[in-house]
Amino acid sequence: MTQITVPTLPVLSEFAARSPEHPWTANEQLAASFSRIHCATGARPQHIPGYQAGRDFHVLAWIAECALKAERTEVIFEGGADGWDQATSHAARDLGIYRVLNAPFNGQHALWKNPNVVRRYADLLDTADHAYAVADPDRNDKKAVVRALMDRNVEMLRWGCQGVLPFNPPEREHEGGTAACLREARKRGCRILPNLYPEWEKYQSGELRVLHEIRNTELSNMAVLDKPIRMAGEDYATLEHYFQAAKTTNPAQRQLIRNAATPAEARRLGRSVTLREDWDTLRLDVMHAGLRKKFAQPRFAAALAATGDALILEGNTWNDEFWGVCKGVGRNHLGRLLMNLRETL
Repeated sequence: MTQITVPTLPVLSEFAARSPEHPWTANEQLAASFSRIHCATGARPQHIPGYQAGRDFHVLAWIAECALKAERTEVIFEGGADGWDQATSHAARDLGIYRVLNAPFNGQHALWKNPNVVRRYADLLDTADHAYAVADPDRNDKKAVVRALMDRNVEMLRWGCQGVLPFNPPEREHEGGTAACLREARKRGCRILPNLYPEWEKYQSGELRVLHEIRNTELSNMAVLDKPIRMAGEDYATLEHYFQAAKTTNPAQRQLIRNAATPAEARRLGRSVTLREDWDTLRLDVMHAGLRKKFAQPRFAAALAATGDALILEGNTWNDEFWGVCKGVGRNHLGRLLMNLRETL
């Protein structure tokens, strides 16, 4: 297994009080610039009934995303813990919201057994706008570790008091870290938003619909179209043909992919083309353009519209974490593009 590198964060106590490098200096600038600064606190996965790590993280993130949109959040503070914290951070990143990750201490990931959770945490740290550790406790001193966890809550509430986004099962109302954080929030007079756990119950009951994968459906890039899509004067039998051909500017390679007998063959050929230098910059726009052409065809437009307001995930088993989700990790860009397109139908 590939070694996971988790960034080491600066610790509050390492800085002289009020120095320009102190993490609070940046936080004060945020407080002066934004009016909708919120924080997140919520249950860990083991306390969420029915939660499956490899399947349900992005459902939590979707619930968080809807709440962040509704509250028009501009800055989010969260502690990076497995479960609701990471889901809120993931959602905020997708929405382009400024993210401050204040971990309780360096090495909190050592508490987690699932390597995919650690990998996701490392990615969220890498992409955070501002990140630091609140304390540096002796990891062998359980009381010191718990105190650091509580200090992390206080730190979040210090800055994100304009709106606390809680996610807590009713049976945890009076126990655990989330309950303690909410008690502290009430003491400080923070604005506590409605508990979002009922949204999870909607998912469990089927009221909140989720498509966990789209392969072998009309939504898949591999679906054979009713008529070829024409892009830049060339016809493509499937969206997969078009996307793979767009990876290169080599005319012979493009033609070879365009003439591929199946979308699977087009994908295979696309893995060995001379990749254009600007591909990483262009690929989202290329996919978006192809999707617009494909879903202009009535049968495919009807299939996308039939998903209603369901969360669409490009769940896969081939480790595609850019376009989809594998083992609970991934940006799900294809699913998001489909949902954005659905809104325009």
